[in-house]
Amino acid sequence: MARHQSAALWVVIAIFAAHQPALGLNATSISQQTTGKAAAGVLSDSAASGSGNTKSSVKSSQIGDAWRTVIRQAFGAGSLGVKTTPAAPSSQTRSLLGNRCAALLPTAQQLSAAAPRLQAAQLRMEEEQAAWATAGASEARLLASYGPLVKKIKVYWHVIRTGTSYRQGNLSRGQINRQLAKLNQSFKKANIYFMLAGVDYTTNGGWFQPAPNGAIDMAMKQRLHRGSMKDFNVYSCVPLNSKGMAIAGYSELPARVTGSPYRDGSVILHTTLPGGTEPQLNLGMTLVHEAGHWLSLQHTFEGGCNFPGDSIGDTAYEAAASTSCTVKNTCPQQPGMDPIHNPMNYSPDWCMREFSTMQVRAMRKAWYAYRS
Repeated sequence: MARHQSAALWVVIAIFAAHQPALGLNATSISQQTTGKAAAGVLSDSAASGSGNTKSSVKSSQIGDAWRTVIRQAFGAGSLGVKTTPAAPSSQTRSLLGNRCAALLPTAQQLSAAAPRLQAAQLRMEEEQAAWATAGASEARLLASYGPLVKKIKVYWHVIRTGTSYRQGNLSRGQINRQLAKLNQSFKKANIYFMLAGVDYTTNGGWFQPAPNGAIDMAMKQRLHRGSMKDFNVYSCVPLNSKGMAIAGYSELPARVTGSPYRDGSVILHTTLPGGTEPQLNLGMTLVHEAGHWLSLQHTFEGGCNFPGDSIGDTAYEAAASTSCTVKNTCPQQPGMDPIHNPMNYSPDWCMREFSTMQVRAMRKAWYAYRS
């Protein structure tokens, strides 16, 4: 038995050696780059961190793909407990990835009206920083000792359906609870906790396909919205964009809805919950993405390669949305690789990981400005 295992190991090594040159991996494949993007409208980079932010451009995904190939060739798919590489998305899935979200950003007039709120939030952030500096502890340690920034954000979930089957939009409490668990896992870094406060079911085919700011969207939200700006309203159905194309979700950023709180909330495709039937988008990251918008984050590719991008200092510029997990740099004139693992991109769910440090700060500032 030991001889067989030893022989198999040599097969693995031989196959990997054959793959390694094709990857071009060497000492120069690993580099540190510093993003120079200014955090416009966000807490000052120098005040927040005291130094530039670095990110590694290690070709980790390529190494992982090579090893997965080696394992499959040597032992067969799924051997040694290694997950198989997700299948290439179909044209329909690629279309949904490319049209993943139809978030509505605030206008210049709306941002101007929100300026006093943002200034007050900035002052509160600076007071926090002064307290942290006086205590001589890191931001992360102090947040951990204080407990969650927002102890509990109430979530009111509105299931819009045409019938009682899953295909018709129906969801069980178990499916919704699993989505909330994914939401809390993803926002743990920000010390934000979401608590399910209520679920209601509306069987109405006329509301099943709303579009951002459309008549259906307005009627649905005006009837169903609960709570205040502190509460997160989620509507599950089959959302469309303004062109009538299916999308995974949409939200209005808070600066747009302060005068009409009933419009506040996120609309998502019901098949994107964990364990859902939407290929590449069934791990629950669609609601994580939309909750980021609810806390005023923009897409990482906002503005392309041009200043100020998404106004977050530690997410690299990106020419266009990423619909794969391929490591790339679409803004070579700017430092940093594309943030393909960021929840505010369009990458497949399995590729998304966590929010950046400055995104966490921006969400805290947005909470103070619009929701506290």
